[in-house]
Amino acid sequence: MSAPQQQSSPMGMGAGQGQSSPMPMGPAQAQNSPPVSQAEVNRFAAAVSQIKPLNEQIHQELGAKNVSAAQREALMKQYGAKVQEVLSAHQLTVQEYGVLMNKAQTDPAFAQQVEAAIKAHP
Repeated sequence: MSAPQQQSSPMGMGAGQGQSSPMPMGPAQAQNSPPVSQAEVNRFAAAVSQIKPLNEQIHQELGAKNVSAAQREALMKQYGAKVQEVLSAHQLTVQEYGVLMNKAQTDPAFAQQVEAAIKAHP
């Protein structure tokens, strides 16, 4: 699994999927994506809130100068397991999380919905 990919969203990063980011969708594609229920927005927002500190922690740990390749691999496995636990707890798959993260980055109205859900349920 490769290092988590940094995203420009204030909500955090992807779920450490070990893949490059999908191509950004243009505004027309973002508007044509299927609507997301409020329950799904709430689940996604809760997952983002829990994954963001994990992302910060893994970047800090991987950024240490004395981390060996074996330690990096172990840290990434631990990170992946923690992210998977968070996603499972919120009934989201890695793929669903990735799609919703992409939507949050390309659809300002959806991003506002997610931000409001994060603030409403800290």
